Amino acid sequence: MAAMNREQIVQYIKNLEQKVKQYQLILKKRDQEILDLRNQLDEIVANGSPVAAETIQELVTPEPEKKQSIVTPAIKPKVKPLEERAPSFVKKAAPGIDEKVKEAIRAKKEEALPPPIEEPPLPAAGEMAAETPEEEGPVIEAAQVPQPPKPVIHFQAGAFLSAVLDGEEEADEIKSLLHSLESCEKDQRRNILLSLTSVFWRLVASMAKRQASENLIWEKRLAMRYGMLDEKLMADRMDVWNQLYLDKSKPGDTGMYFIDEWFDEIARGRMKYSTIDEYSLDGVKPDPKATGALALKYEIINVPQMQRMCVGARANTIAILTQEYCAPSRDNPVINRAWLKEALKFVVSCDYLMFRKKYKGDDVDLQPLFIICPGYGQRSGCWEPWSPGMKGRSGARICICAFPPKSSIRALITGISDYRWEYAKTDAMHYWLSEGLTGKWIALFSTKEQRQDLKAVFMDNYYHWIANEARRIPKLDKRFREFFWHNTPFSDEIKQTLKGGGMFGRLIELEEAKKKREEEERIEIERITAEREARKAARKAKLEGGGS
Repeated sequence: MAAMNREQIVQYIKNLEQKVKQYQLILKKRDQEILDLRNQLDEIVANGSPVAAETIQELVTPEPEKKQSIVTPAIKPKVKPLEERAPSFVKKAAPGIDEKVKEAIRAKKEEALPPPIEEPPLPAAGEMAAETPEEEGPVIEAAQVPQPPKPVIHFQAGAFLSAVLDGEEEADEIKSLLHSLESCEKDQRRNILLSLTSVFWRLVASMAKRQASENLIWEKRLAMRYGMLDEKLMADRMDVWNQLYLDKSKPGDTGMYFIDEWFDEIARGRMKYSTIDEYSLDGVKPDPKATGALALKYEIINVPQMQRMCVGARANTIAILTQEYCAPSRDNPVINRAWLKEALKFVVSCDYLMFRKKYKGDDVDLQPLFIICPGYGQRSGCWEPWSPGMKGRSGARICICAFPPKSSIRALITGISDYRWEYAKTDAMHYWLSEGLTGKWIALFSTKEQRQDLKAVFMDNYYHWIANEARRIPKLDKRFREFFWHNTPFSDEIKQTLKGGGMFGRLIELEEAKKKREEEERIEIERITAEREARKAARKAKLEGGGS
């Protein structure tokens, strides 16, 4: 190799990177071909093809030398195997059909093979190779990080953005920022997305004001819910885009709302507006009896503040849906109604007294209200433990972002723990330092330990209590475990799984002994009461007999 200067070496490296990227495109194209062939075979099976199940398995099994380039296919509808179907649907394979199918697939693969890519030449000494534009994004091996194939979108490119911006005052400003986003440097993208988020919240406010009088189209509602503007921003995660686009579930009686549905409830008077800070109204006190447009005006101010509470002061405040920040997985799914409903069942089973409150002497299970906001907040928060003036009759209002960057279940439990703390603090009023759940928690710490943020310590330990201790994974100190055992107890079903000794053995034994004592005391009280009633009845009968 001839000696090269610094510029020539850099250019040579760029050429090699370009070659690697071209190979990756070829691999993705071949993987898509394999996926298409798999889908064709599934259709053949579903339609009662004469191809035998063993032949299908042989055809779809990749060769050993090609396994590393296979991309995990998207989840396909389950098809019942031939051997599990009714006999009337099984057709006998025609002679030679297996070989014909194999030959057809091999021919199709050979046609799809791309032409070979030539090695980029070394730049000669004293010469500079022509510069090639560098593509955005890191180079990732397909074998290391499998990427799902792109589903087919049911609308033309750019049609979604046009539908969202149709008739909106912010249309030109958003289009200009999106155009700048396509041509900017990598280090400028975040600032442009922040500017786009600022315009987005103005767009949401404008749409929300028209909801009561105008039936917003589905694309506009999706923009409000998830920050969906342009599918180009999710080019490599169109599976997520399609999942959101096709989810048309209704809130029903779940108490779980996206922000467009929440605005509907407020504007139509079915829900009271959330507590609003007077600072947001320039010092003017809000009207406690506000309904309709005025109540909606208050809530339009509240929702962006709810979203920022979930994000935090120093975290990612961007609310636009983009693949740079939206990367859901099996263990960290998008937060929608279906997932939230199942996750909440688990959390309540670990703390069954969470939403059970006393109202006029009776135990009442209150339904919490969840507001799902766009954005990437890693936590959720309790905006208010109950609606103003409706203590004991209304549940908490908990806001949560749709795309937590790390852990969806942790984001949910954080909001629940925040609700637990805020309810106890508000319920105890100015005695919260010494009474109720907060007072008992503070009493666990020495004077020196009380200098730390005890609410943050409570929320962190509460997460481990729900997520780990309920599965017999020790994470807490003994004093914290006993505190949660008595103040946020597990349900009987969870306690049954914790029996058999271990860290909960002593606590379970003490609780069972206490229940036994209470049962014996109850029986003894009933016996004494029955004897008294019997003696009283005997005396009454004797008096009546003597008098007659």
